[in-house]
Amino acid sequence: MRVFKNFLFLITLLFLIGFFCVFITKKILYTENNRAFNKIDLEKIELVNYNGNKIKAIDLFKKPAIFYFGFTSCPDICPLTLTKIYLSLEELEKGEIIDIYFISLDPERDTPDILKNYLATFNDKVIGVTGNNKNIKGLTKLMKIKFNKRITKDTYTIDHTSASLLVFNNKILGRILFDDDLENSKKKISQFLNFIN
Repeated sequence: MRVFKNFLFLITLLFLIGFFCVFITKKILYTENNRAFNKIDLEKIELVNYNGNKIKAIDLFKKPAIFYFGFTSCPDICPLTLTKIYLSLEELEKGEIIDIYFISLDPERDTPDILKNYLATFNDKVIGVTGNNKNIKGLTKLMKIKFNKRITKDTYTIDHTSASLLVFNNKILGRILFDDDLENSKKKISQFLNFIN
């Protein structure tokens, strides 16, 4: 009888700890990110996906998503980040629940065809998006993404925010930093999914 009571107490305690952790996570996410993007602003931003189809920015916010802003000529940070996000979702087996968007900050060079080619290794799990400079700047301003075109000796490069954004209901609910390893990335994605479910 005593063993059963101890077992029951342990199960109850573990349940309460789990509930408390989920509650605290939701509270932190909500208080830090309680400002939604204006839907009217999102509807005004016209973009093009990697299939050449015209879309509105609002179309990207229909389900939980991870947004990453970069450019195809990026030598290391962009491909490493996209690979980490892709592998995280594959290992969590959550690829069907979350969309991944790669938003180009270099519309001059990143045509839909170039984006499609660049993202081919991700088996259509990463959706490429581009647009004209005005609309890309409008989206980055809304999502507080910083970037700067920097002239180099022979061409130019783009310095940009390296964090990936976890987005749902037009709100940023978390960030995966470039320095986060695969395990930390999976943990943040799991917390994000627990929060929205």
